[in-house]
Amino acid sequence: MSAAEGARNAQLQDIDMTQGLGRRTAYGGILALASQLTRIGISLVSIGVMARVLQPSDFGLVAIATTITAFAMLLQDMGLSAAVVQPENVEDETLSVLWIVGNIFALFLFLLIAVSSPMVSMLFADKRIANLLLLTSLTLPLTAIGFLHRALLQRWMRWTSLQGISLLSTLASAVVAITLVLTTDIGYWALAVQSLLAAGLQSMMYWFTSAWRPKLTTRWRSGLPSLRFGLFLTVFSVINYAHRYADNLLIGWRFGTVELGYYSRAYAIMSMPLQLVNGPAGTAIIASLSRLQSREAEWRQLYMDALLILTFITAPLASFLIFAAPELITIVLGPNFTKSIPIFMALSIGMFAQPVMSSTGWLWISTGNTKDMAIWAAFSVPLLICSMGIGLLWGASGVALAYSATFTLLTPLCTVFSARRLPISTYEVYHAISWPILGALVSLAVCSQVELPFPELTILALVSKGALYSLSFVLATTAASVFYPVQRRRLTRSIRVFFGRPLQKGD
Repeated sequence: MSAAEGARNAQLQDIDMTQGLGRRTAYGGILALASQLTRIGISLVSIGVMARVLQPSDFGLVAIATTITAFAMLLQDMGLSAAVVQPENVEDETLSVLWIVGNIFALFLFLLIAVSSPMVSMLFADKRIANLLLLTSLTLPLTAIGFLHRALLQRWMRWTSLQGISLLSTLASAVVAITLVLTTDIGYWALAVQSLLAAGLQSMMYWFTSAWRPKLTTRWRSGLPSLRFGLFLTVFSVINYAHRYADNLLIGWRFGTVELGYYSRAYAIMSMPLQLVNGPAGTAIIASLSRLQSREAEWRQLYMDALLILTFITAPLASFLIFAAPELITIVLGPNFTKSIPIFMALSIGMFAQPVMSSTGWLWISTGNTKDMAIWAAFSVPLLICSMGIGLLWGASGVALAYSATFTLLTPLCTVFSARRLPISTYEVYHAISWPILGALVSLAVCSQVELPFPELTILALVSKGALYSLSFVLATTAASVFYPVQRRRLTRSIRVFFGRPLQKGD
């Protein structure tokens, strides 16, 4: 290895990344959550303006093109971003191989879509789709240019840079798209321009924020372990993609668009808080666990701390959504969507198991075991799809309940499977999360028996339920904490770490 290569490799190592790791992880999660909320706000404003100028058919046309492009984006990454974040040490030569392979594959996918776009246009009987699909698929090579630089920023836990780039690109592309719609006759093309501009700006800013630069290399074998890691992660993502859309296909096939409309809106509202919590948390926690994979005690402690905190957020949220489902659905969707209420309640049941199931992904990715991840998906997804097929006998509500029940029953099995070669025990995991789940269930049972002074489905009724539930949950978890001294100390320590306070003796 030359002196120049040695210097480049030295710049890539995470010398001090484990210092203050807990606080850095919490900061990354909170910052990502705030950024996600801001992006949602920008998107809602953008959609609101464009919806008053464009026709519904324009959005449907763009949706066809972006759906195909989104699936290609899923394949494009090949799990290489995670492969850059996961290892304790990464070589400059390996990064160059991954960047070249990623860009070549993105170009291949773009050309594949370009060639097949006339056939897609014929399939949907709309000639406009071909050119629109050609334009939107340009996001593939544009994203590929900066994908590895983004992964390095995540590896180095530069959360402020990551979220700042995401917000700036979202805001700038939305402003440009709105301006084009309001001042020109560009029409639905503005939506495609918005996605292209966001992808281009992100890659440009990732490139200039990260100091790393790719170089020509002939040592292709150095990238094989990362490519193998990414292959299994891609298999998991593709199988999981099928499972996420199977419910829509089944309901649409069996009952048509009306019943699917009730289901899809209920699912969208239920999944929004999960996306706000799980996505940002997972990004920060996986990066941190990856840095600690050779330090079993610290790795285990960080995982258990993060799981306990995530369950303390998700369990009461799931319980409250079930309790306040009539008010939430009526206020958000209107009185015409009352049939979405039982669907929403059934879907919310599955949220109780969500923290544990999601956290198994942290375990597999942080330890480089994406093969087990793909094996689990190949086993569990067919069971989930079959259960939803059986649930069709009872309509969309049956599908939702069947999914939640099967998801919940599979979760302990997933924990056993993922933890069998890791320094954690299934008992410890479920003993830890039983505290917030117990408090959430007790609160739900108690609140359901209370008659509120505002029986009408109004915002005032929702606020009253929120206040009642919050008080009940605090009292229930405080009372139950007597039986969870270890978890109580764990939660207290985690809060101290986040706020940068020194740990007390015995923590």
